[in-house]
Amino acid sequence: MRRSSVEQYLKTIDSLQGRNGQVGTSLIAKHLGIRPSSVSEFCRKLHNKGYIAWKPYHGARLTERGKNIASRVERRYQVILRFLILLGVDENEAIMQACRLEHEISDDSAERLRHLMGQT
Repeated sequence: MRRSSVEQYLKTIDSLQGRNGQVGTSLIAKHLGIRPSSVSEFCRKLHNKGYIAWKPYHGARLTERGKNIASRVERRYQVILRFLILLGVDENEAIMQACRLEHEISDDSAERLRHLMGQT
């Protein structure tokens, strides 16, 4: 499993979880633009690695480990997005670039960038 794929799934599940914390594979598939069967297979792998609690036909929810990773990815995304907008990059383009770069930058580098921009 590629790190970027794992992070994208966890971030997606985090953003889609409802009140009960569950999100169905069909909703994940729709959001990611892929087939539900592909989502089910990847959810099985994420479950086996301890990132999510998942049962076929019942949905997925993040474990503490998964929540931690999703939160870190979201923080990196927000820092990169603010930086790109600060540089004058068009907002739509900045969103697309931040989505790609959030998986490439380290937590330490994102934190340094945040401090450089004067954010606490």
